Amino acid sequence: MAEEINIPNDLNVTNFMADIEKTGKSSVYTPIFPAVYEGRQVIINSDRLVFNARLASDQGEKASYAAGGDIHMFSQNFISLSTRGSIHLNTEHPVGVPQEENNKNFIMINSPNIFLGMDDGGEGGKGKPKSYATEPAILGLKNQYFMDRLLNFLKVIIDKLAVENIYVSGAPGDISSPNKDVWEGLLKDYEGGEGEEAEAGTVGELRQLLRDIKSRHVFIKK
Repeated sequence: MAEEINIPNDLNVTNFMADIEKTGKSSVYTPIFPAVYEGRQVIINSDRLVFNARLASDQGEKASYAAGGDIHMFSQNFISLSTRGSIHLNTEHPVGVPQEENNKNFIMINSPNIFLGMDDGGEGGKGKPKSYATEPAILGLKNQYFMDRLLNFLKVIIDKLAVENIYVSGAPGDISSPNKDVWEGLLKDYEGGEGEEAEAGTVGELRQLLRDIKSRHVFIKK
């Protein structure tokens, strides 16, 4: 049976939310629903609502594009989008512009922490959030860098197996064994102590890089 490896979550925001869950309270902040809210509010009720912002005049030096045609929503605490169906966020691809050259159409999410996915809690499918995402997302460029270093590391091992793995023995006819000195440099590990840096070209360097591969701000539900 393979040894179980315990990987602690070193991201403080998830630890903070986990502590709240231990008290029996929801760690996911949600706004008060309109039916139970006590205070001033505006309710627009209709079978269908359409908001359309038309293109306005060019703002000159204020913007590098023709301004207007925008919808702005500002809030002190929450902006809640809830539906029993689907939420679609769509941007249009410019006509005649190749995909690799399109740098103007995108969806930007700017937040200190981003959570993607959560359990649908509640008995009877009430749909209220139960728990938050805890799996850190992987940074693409750091992942590529780590994999490149891993491949280079494997190339070094193969090279040593091919030319440097000299076998030694005692008296003629005794069992031969690998030359341990060839491998000791590669096998130096990394414990992750404060101020400690792994030695380049070792197993420890790969282990340190692996710890840095996790995002500290984007979390997904496994």
